[in-house]
Amino acid sequence: MLKRALDQGITANYLLVDSWYAKPNFIEEVTNEGIDVVARIANNNKIWNFKGKYKTLNYLYNALSKVKYKRSRYHGKIHYHYFCSIVEHHMLGKVKLVFLHTRKELIVLISTDLSLGAKEIIETYKKRWNIERSQI
Repeated sequence: MLKRALDQGITANYLLVDSWYAKPNFIEEVTNEGIDVVARIANNNKIWNFKGKYKTLNYLYNALSKVKYKRSRYHGKIHYHYFCSIVEHHMLGKVKLVFLHTRKELIVLISTDLSLGAKEIIETYKKRWNIERSQI
């Protein structure tokens, strides 16, 4: 479907998807078409395995949260802390991960555009969440 849209001349700065689609193979296919991806990724060790000492999202979060400066924000009534880091994925190469921690859960966003800041990635993903919520 993406290839057909591109063939029709539709352009985009990025493809915004939820965790259902955000798998390494899919992201690689999209970036091979010349489009960056912004997505929420599932905390699944079988899907997401990174290079280096800390390979899983939980290990990355625990290791990086001690050394990275965390910022706080609100989305409606939800208070969260966040920080970002560029990490190496065995298939995708360097990607930017944004770790958001609410009172209840750890949410991880990924961007293949390393120039985007954490705040831009979060604001971009909020557009997806707002669309999803309006469909209910």
